[in-house]
Amino acid sequence: MSEFKKLIKTRELAVLLNMHPQYIRDQARLGLIPSHKIGNTWLFNYDQVLKALQTNASKATERAFNQQIR
Repeated sequence: MSEFKKLIKTRELAVLLNMHPQYIRDQARLGLIPSHKIGNTWLFNYDQVLKALQTNASKATERAFNQQIR
């Protein structure tokens, strides 16, 4: 039950991350950020989303660096 208390909606996550809600939904739909969809509502665990975004940013930086070396 405590896991559900940590879940926030799209608009709340968008405000916390200073991103547009549609961008958040698109990222969730693509599986780039962890989410749960119940009906028409996307729910997110803020800590898991931050971790995923940091991991994705690190991978993108590494790919860019490797492309410059070639």
